[in-house]
Amino acid sequence: MFGYQFGGVINYQSNSLLALQAELNFTKKGGGFHTYEYTNFSAEFIGGYTETQLTYIEIPLTAQLIFLKKFRLEAGPQISFLINDQTTYRDEEVDVELNVLDFGLTGGLTYSFGEHFFLQARYTYGLSEVYSERDRYKNSVVSLALGYLF
Repeated sequence: MFGYQFGGVINYQSNSLLALQAELNFTKKGGGFHTYEYTNFSAEFIGGYTETQLTYIEIPLTAQLIFLKKFRLEAGPQISFLINDQTTYRDEEVDVELNVLDFGLTGGLTYSFGEHFFLQARYTYGLSEVYSERDRYKNSVVSLALGYLF
């Protein structure tokens, strides 16, 4: 599933090799999966597709290693607060219990160009389960961002 993100960045560069970056982002993401149920009465499998759309406020904090003056290799923790969700099963909206907090790890590569622009590729892996009553479903996101630094 494709989502979107926008937010703000504070970057502190302590020297020519190291920097710290804190962000506050509004992010929409989600995913889907097929479910199969075996019924005792009909000896057949009944399946459906579940799709969940999640909206988070995310706060990543990354340490950045600067190389070749334009590139930054970055990694760090992230905390996300769920502010909205919508889950459908067989094209009907259903209520599910979701975890409000998602702790994760993020890492990526940023390329700076021009005086104020940057292009960023990042992977974020959620350490918390998305659903309260189910395990094995965690956020896993690849993101591309184009940004402007004031």
